[in-house]
Amino acid sequence: MTEATTPYTLGASDQETERLDRQAASIDGATRLLLRASGIGIGIGIGPGMRVLDLGTGLGHVAAIVADLVGPQGSVVGIDNNVTLLSIAAARYAARPQLRFVPGDVTG
Repeated sequence: MTEATTPYTLGASDQETERLDRQAASIDGATRLLLRASGIGIGIGIGPGMRVLDLGTGLGHVAAIVADLVGPQGSVVGIDNNVTLLSIAAARYAARPQLRFVPGDVTG
């Protein structure tokens, strides 16, 4: 992976990574509830076999939750412009074949 074209304002230091992990942990339950409830009432919630794109994935916390929802027959691609965070995410979730991380600037 190459350097980010547009740097993440708060950086990717060890302290920032820890802060993002704490933040994700603090809202994990709500995030899981929201993702499970997505599409309820219109019959198209996130489920097995789906293909999902996570824009601005950062450390991949949400992408990993979505990977659980789509299961091994689905796929999740996380895109972010911060290659340091993407490298951490890729290492953390390397055992999940349905989850991959790609560098890119989603702002165009």
